[in-house]
Amino acid sequence: MKVVDPIYSIPYLILLLLYFVLAIVEYLNKNDQKRQWAVIITCATVFVMFFGLRGFIGWDWTNYYPLYNSTPDLFHLHPQAFQTEVGFVVYMSIFKIFALDYHAFIFVSSIIHVCLLSVFLKRYLPNGLYVLGFIVFIVMGGFGMEVDAMRNTMSILLFLISIKHVEQRNFVKFYALNIVGFFFHISAVIYLPLYFLLHKTLNRWVVGAIFLVGLGVFLLQVEYIKPFLDGAGDLLGGRFKYGIVNYLNDDTYSKSYGLTIGLLERVASALLVILYYPKLLKMSKYGVIFVNAFVCYFISFFYFSEMAVISVRVGLLFSFSYWILWPLLIQVMTDKTTALSATFPLITRGVVVKVTQVVVAVCFVAYANLKIVGMTKTILYQYDSIVCLDKSYEERKAIFEGSTTEILFGE
Repeated sequence: MKVVDPIYSIPYLILLLLYFVLAIVEYLNKNDQKRQWAVIITCATVFVMFFGLRGFIGWDWTNYYPLYNSTPDLFHLHPQAFQTEVGFVVYMSIFKIFALDYHAFIFVSSIIHVCLLSVFLKRYLPNGLYVLGFIVFIVMGGFGMEVDAMRNTMSILLFLISIKHVEQRNFVKFYALNIVGFFFHISAVIYLPLYFLLHKTLNRWVVGAIFLVGLGVFLLQVEYIKPFLDGAGDLLGGRFKYGIVNYLNDDTYSKSYGLTIGLLERVASALLVILYYPKLLKMSKYGVIFVNAFVCYFISFFYFSEMAVISVRVGLLFSFSYWILWPLLIQVMTDKTTALSATFPLITRGVVVKVTQVVVAVCFVAYANLKIVGMTKTILYQYDSIVCLDKSYEERKAIFEGSTTEILFGE
């Protein structure tokens, strides 16, 4: 079997197509609350059935499957059981009380994830845009979170729920949720200072300056992280120096980002955020929070592009900004044309509106499909369901071990 083949992406493209249809149905019925809820429940159910009943796909199941099986139930935990963050081990051990196997653990976890995500999307997106936000979630970070980053997923979702307390300036509740998130994944420590920052409105020119400097750092390939780490290794010496040298010499961790379609998307998204900055803040009283989160996202990408692993891992923590901003941008770009047609009624009445809507829709659908294919075109993501197409752990492990070198290094 081929290691890389777009045919592996077909199930994911079908899922995306179904969500596009649901998004249209939801938007056309945005004033009908009963149909709205029917669409939302359908959207969430499809997600749980597709991802919750998945077999061994992706990368991280090779770690999570043996970890889950070796974790005792909550009443028999011992120090040796804590092979990863305390919160995640306790979380797994609760499932073990009920003698649930790994696949049941994944299924129930998917239900929890979709419930927390739904609370977030319903709170921060205008009526009629829930499914669109769900699509953006899958395309921009959510797919990787659900399939390959279960610990990160819980810490990120807990942060999303805590955003409410940034608005309400409730220090205790914000920190309580994110400390729990920290015990699921240590990266949640990055969220802790955001209580003091996310609600602050930045001047649009400041946002533009951050973007331009970051783009310059990226395009000029300015290196400052590696020299800093190398200098820190010299200063600390011993095993610290040895570890840093090995890290910097490993292309898996130290390689930089290149010029990709993802770069074009980030540049386009940043320009649109800057262009529609005042409108985004007017459209949603929470807009400032997500614009600031997006600033953090493109700082992580442009300023740390020297080391792709930092860009990816830090960027994932702020990918939620896309899930709100893209639906808002799509809405504002199509609504903007209404003003044009009112100004030039004889030339543009209805025409500009329709053309813009078509262009925006085509660009969004095309990019979403390209992203899905890019993420799933290897044999590791050949879709497998425990209901009807289940391959055993041993079969999938053999596929994993036989293909990872080629996938990572093209050998």
